[in-house]
Amino acid sequence: MPRGATVTAVGQVEALRLPHALVERLLDDPAFVRNLLKVLSAKLSQATQHRAVRYARERLLFGEFGAHVSTEAAQRLTATGLDYGLPRQVDAVILFSDIRNFTDTSAGLDPQGLAAQLTVYFDRVVEVIHGHGGVVDKFIGDAVMAFWGGFDPMTSEQAARQAFACACAMTEAAAAATLGGDPIRIGVGLNAGHVFMGNVGGEGKRQFTILGTAVNLAARFESTSKQLDASVVLGSELVDDLAEADRQTLTRHEEVPIKGAAPQTLFTWRPSTKEKR
Repeated sequence: MPRGATVTAVGQVEALRLPHALVERLLDDPAFVRNLLKVLSAKLSQATQHRAVRYARERLLFGEFGAHVSTEAAQRLTATGLDYGLPRQVDAVILFSDIRNFTDTSAGLDPQGLAAQLTVYFDRVVEVIHGHGGVVDKFIGDAVMAFWGGFDPMTSEQAARQAFACACAMTEAAAAATLGGDPIRIGVGLNAGHVFMGNVGGEGKRQFTILGTAVNLAARFESTSKQLDASVVLGSELVDDLAEADRQTLTRHEEVPIKGAAPQTLFTWRPSTKEKR
């Protein structure tokens, strides 16, 4: 990765021009030369140590986040010098997507064929997520979990709009891929809320992730997408942050039963719907 450096003076800088004869006389003085070399050596050593620390930080960040974010986002994280693996609470938008009828379809495929077709699908949806500024948290079987917030300084409105646009684009990207000879259809759940973010685990296994009720509900919303005959299911808190033009493409559903939670007011989106809520 290309690297550069910018040198900025702190305070006033003065340049001292020494006569050539004086410089020659000083360089003939062993004590002066020895002291000069000591100073230069110390400065070079300090610079080398700072560079080593910076490169170590870059390796750590790319190791932890290289599979989660786009190259551009990883470079921005490196430039901040912050440890984004530290546990903290953040506001985020969470996305879960799942392939429809995956179990039945995959049962008829050989392992090599299944792996090859899933690779094409995952590559396409990850590209869409990164292209919309999202972070890929993990794959769970054929499911994809992603989120917005906690890294880039985006507002809740920006995160909601990017995530919704991403979910719509993912349905198109999925349909352009095939599984068992048929276009892939997915269901997507979107939710917004306060979550835990950071590295979890120990010496044997450590993973960066987000956790919380908002995450669990996003997964539940995705599960209801088939029941509601929709491609994307959104929680009401996220919908409040969408632009009016986006809200006009949604259908409202009152008191939808949600496993493990109180009934929710949900909103759905379908690729060809013209309905207004």
